[in-house]
Amino acid sequence: SAEVYDPETQQWYNLKSMPGTVKRAKFGVVLDFTDIAVVEDNIYVMNKHFTAIYDTNHTLPAAPRNVETTIGADQTVLEWTPVAGADEYSIYRVDEETGTYTTVADSVYTSTYTYYIPEEDLNTPLYYAIKAKNEEGESEYSETINSLPSAPINLVGKREYWRTPMGMKAYTIMEWESAGDADTKYNIYRKRNYNGEWEKI
Repeated sequence: SAEVYDPETQQWYNLKSMPGTVKRAKFGVVLDFTDIAVVEDNIYVMNKHFTAIYDTNHTLPAAPRNVETTIGADQTVLEWTPVAGADEYSIYRVDEETGTYTTVADSVYTSTYTYYIPEEDLNTPLYYAIKAKNEEGESEYSETINSLPSAPINLVGKREYWRTPMGMKAYTIMEWESAGDADTKYNIYRKRNYNGEWEKI
């Protein structure tokens, strides 16, 4: 990958990936030895099979990279590295089973976007991709990012008792480390034996 640093804005921007090559060998793929030379504004990528010119002044923007998500109870915040030459971005939801891309937002002018999840999708695994745009056209899709929260960890359960007129009663206290922010909600499950079915309680 290639990135450029703008000292005025103190910001890194990603560019189109540099060309590379592999050579098919009898028993797999072998990386070739490749040299790089800079002449004026062009970068030459060379080896014994080819020479490719890499121009940092691309007309079409590169695909967004370094996409990260922050997951809330009913929203997902997407952030990515700004793309050099991009005027705006489009956000897409991706159906992992069919590969269908559905537009969530157009004309996003910053490298962050908050998607408020429809109520009917709050318990559905969601996947996202982003494109950069300028007057020349659109980039390729970014890598697909999922918005699944991390599983809670360090789960601890303990049994407590209290006395009632009808005798002793028991209850269970469960504690775990958070898998999200303060608004994250959790579902609790139990099963009656080790090999049994999980039951939401």
